[in-house]
Amino acid sequence: MDKLIKQFFIGFLVIFAVAVNASSVGVFNNNKDSVVLVKSFDHNGEIMGFGSGVAIKENVVITNKHVIEDSQRLAVFKNGVKIEVIEAYYSNDLDVAFLTTVSGFQPVKTAEEAPVVGERVYAIGNPLGFEESISDGIVSSLRGDLIQVTAAISPGSSGGALLNEKGDLIGITSHKIKGGENLNFAVSIQSALNSSIVKFEFTGHAPALNSAYAMREALSANTYELFLIRLDDLEVYGDKVYATTLHRRHHSDYDAWLEITTRAGYDCNNKYWKLISSKVRNQREDNNIVDSFVFNDSTWEDSKNEVGGRYLPDVCFTAEKYAKNLTDDIYVMHTKIMKRIPLNSVRVKDLFNPEYSDNLLTPLGEFLKVHNGEFSLIHALPSYWVAYKTFAGDKVYTLDRMMDFMNDPFKSL
Repeated sequence: MDKLIKQFFIGFLVIFAVAVNASSVGVFNNNKDSVVLVKSFDHNGEIMGFGSGVAIKENVVITNKHVIEDSQRLAVFKNGVKIEVIEAYYSNDLDVAFLTTVSGFQPVKTAEEAPVVGERVYAIGNPLGFEESISDGIVSSLRGDLIQVTAAISPGSSGGALLNEKGDLIGITSHKIKGGENLNFAVSIQSALNSSIVKFEFTGHAPALNSAYAMREALSANTYELFLIRLDDLEVYGDKVYATTLHRRHHSDYDAWLEITTRAGYDCNNKYWKLISSKVRNQREDNNIVDSFVFNDSTWEDSKNEVGGRYLPDVCFTAEKYAKNLTDDIYVMHTKIMKRIPLNSVRVKDLFNPEYSDNLLTPLGEFLKVHNGEFSLIHALPSYWVAYKTFAGDKVYTLDRMMDFMNDPFKSL
């Protein structure tokens, strides 16, 4: 009899284990495509942090508010593909945020019933960046808007899916309490969906343009000019400043585009300057000319001449801000200008990554797409750029030329 009871008990455990395993496999397979990786970036395009997210509608991803805090921009990733976030909203009361994306995902099914203490649950997320990881446990307690669970949660799991045995979403994994065992928490999905939300305003500033920051712009009837400065090699020695500046100019009447990169010294007190080197890139119609000059024997000259006089006031003003650690003022001015610059002031290579892949924009490209209306459709251009390079080499520089090519690809060849 004892042997029969033992065999029955072992058989029951095997059946139970198989049932539990089948349930976890089904929950994972049915929902893994709904869970994404969420990354936040600063104004230079550097990753600030990451977490998880869950698609609750085709173009809406829910995550934790703390995943997106202080970010300049956001993106979600699935199977290595980057999807841009258009807008973000967050709850005033709960640790949840809602992201709208440019393309969609398979949405998860939301549970209609409230969770019950003791029921089995599954967490799917990206702990420590390990995508599509699943853990299981039970509901330990219900604490207002929070669900306490034993399913493992780690950094990177924040914003992931907490699912019941049916595979329905019951919560958004949020945090764990250190110093205890299995003290993990998720925000109830019903509480999240019923919370009041406000639009998230991205912090930070516009990324640099060709490693430089805009100081000033000038606009006439047919010419747009942009003056920029590089901060990475800016040297300040009292009243003397050594700086690299970029001057971009586009003349609309005869389709001419000019970029002058200059390294020079500036005596801000005596209003003198000293030219060190200069590189001129000139495009007019289909002709591209690049000239580089190095001035080994140059001397300090009165900045009243045309070139020195145009650069010195802006350079000295920026250098003073830089020396006083007031770089935020420089970034603010740069951001204001980037939000209104026209298409013809930006080169295609400023907007797309060096490999010109089909879906990756540079940090500046992503910023302009969101904040400058003239660039709202640039995510559609990279494949045309690849085709253009195949036929025409590296002739095209500005986006308005790129748009001409899109309208008639062979006209410009």
